[in-house]
Amino acid sequence: MSSPTHRMPDTKRLEWNVEIVEILRTVPYEKGFHFYSALGNFSGETATSLDDFEKKLQVVSADSVNFHLQRGDFQKWIEDTLGDRELAKRVSLVKLTLPVENLRKELLAIVQTRITELRRELPHQLRHTHS
Repeated sequence: MSSPTHRMPDTKRLEWNVEIVEILRTVPYEKGFHFYSALGNFSGETATSLDDFEKKLQVVSADSVNFHLQRGDFQKWIEDTLGDRELAKRVSLVKLTLPVENLRKELLAIVQTRITELRRELPHQLRHTHS
């Protein structure tokens, strides 16, 4: 199956590339995702990009992942701060009844897949600036 950018006019493709670069950008620390394991219990970990978010998901406690998924925090940050409505939608489909360690695995798989999809759509010159 060919990617969507190969079928769209150049102006649409450029808009899509700008959107991808925006999603993959690094945000200021204040706008980063601050991981907590409970209200008022900061883990000391903050993600400032989608790549960073994926790395932090691997090291924060499963309780932190569960806490934020249950509250919808990940989806809100992904959509409102990074601007990735599609990823936010996918994250919202994670079954919250899974055992907590499985929540992490499911979330990681979704985020890793999305990062791969986004990078694949970028022109070759831009792919390596967002690794």
